[in-house]
Amino acid sequence: METALKYWRSPRAVVVAAAAAVLVATPSAAAAPTDGPPPTAADVARLEGEIARLQQELREQRQLVLQLMQMQEALLRYLNTGGAPPTGLPPLPSAAAPAPAAPKGHAASAPAA
Repeated sequence: METALKYWRSPRAVVVAAAAAVLVATPSAAAAPTDGPPPTAADVARLEGEIARLQQELREQRQLVLQLMQMQEALLRYLNTGGAPPTGLPPLPSAAAPAPAAPKGHAASAPAA
């Protein structure tokens, strides 16, 4: 009796019981009555277009997930280095020099007489 209780407490037993319940609860495809005429060529073409669109959306979402994972990895590396810039990169440019003064011989800078 104790062995049977241990079996039903295991995750495998729960999965088997859930699968059996789903199989019993869902009607089979053979038992389902056909409610209408078979799909037309236009229906098939529409569904194929929908499948192609969903596949494209899935590819785009996968790409976005990969980009987010890369950004997270870079952020974690940055935080693990204490906010220091990564090594091996060229140094940042220094502050720009002030703009050169206008030439002295320019007519606009001459005093008015």
